[in-house]
Amino acid sequence: MFAVVGVDLGSLSGTILVVVVYMWAPAIAAILIQRWDGESIRAGCGLRRGRLQWVGLAWLTPVGLLALTIGIGIVLPDVSFTTDYGAFLRGLGLPEEQVEASLAVLEGLPVPPVVFLVGQGLVAGLPSTPSRPSVKNSGGGDCSCESSRRSASGGYRF
Repeated sequence: MFAVVGVDLGSLSGTILVVVVYMWAPAIAAILIQRWDGESIRAGCGLRRGRLQWVGLAWLTPVGLLALTIGIGIVLPDVSFTTDYGAFLRGLGLPEEQVEASLAVLEGLPVPPVVFLVGQGLVAGLPSTPSRPSVKNSGGGDCSCESSRRSASGGYRF
């Protein structure tokens, strides 16, 4: 498919295209199937009202931990803070032309690179919780797995 559009998979645009096509395809397919079945996308993803505060906390906690880690690192002796992405990329062993190309892309962003990279991490880390499958109970109706295991006395049957 990528050969048809003429994108080299080793390039930055090829990597972005692979991420968009292959990583978001299951999420988009799940949303389309839920809409087709008439189910709530929010409920199917596990985003119930009482749970949204915990999803938000789980989403933002890594950013707070990152800031705390940087803060602790800065107060240690012989430690400095830098946003020189070129040094990081060179440390990964990338050739100089790839480092320069990556830095040019980062400099061309409409927001500071730190904001872009943290935002990208937050979007990539959005939670996805599978919905509970429906099963037929002994009465013939649909019910969730959780309620199908309950007996009349309120306990669980196995």
